[in-house]
Amino acid sequence: MSYTMRVSRLIALVLCVSSCSERLAPELSISTDRSSYVAEQPHAGPFVSVTIRNASSHVLELALCGGTDVLPLRERFVNSEWISDPLARCVESFTPLELKPGEVISLGDWNFLGAQGTYRIRVPLYRDSISLEPSLEVSMPFTIH
Repeated sequence: MSYTMRVSRLIALVLCVSSCSERLAPELSISTDRSSYVAEQPHAGPFVSVTIRNASSHVLELALCGGTDVLPLRERFVNSEWISDPLARCVESFTPLELKPGEVISLGDWNFLGAQGTYRIRVPLYRDSISLEPSLEVSMPFTIH
C-alpha cells in the first residue's frame, strides 16, 4: 500500500472517530435535588427539583410548552424496563428555548403524584429546530418511598 493511500485512510479514520465521539458525548446534564424521596401523604407525592445544564459545545433548543414551561418527561422502572409515565401533558404548542453551552436552568419543583417506585427524567428538545423528541440523556434514577 502506498504512503498516500495509508495517510488518506488514517485521515478518514481520525475524522470518523472524532465525529462519532462528538455524537456520543452527552449534550445535557439532567439532575434532581435528591436520590430518594418520601411521599408524606398517600395521595400527595413529594416535590422533585429538576436542573438541566448544557454540557455540549453548541446551543441546544429545549421545548417550551406554551412558551413558558419546559415539562420534564418522567419514566418509571417497571418489570425491568423504563416506561413513559407522563408527569404533565402539554395542551398548547411547543416553542424553542435556547440553552447556551454551560448554561444551567432549573425546571422548579414538580409534584410527583402517583405510586411509589423508581423514576428518571428526560427533557423535550428540538434536534433540528423542527422535530421535537426526548433527550437521549436521563437523570440518575431516584426512588419515591
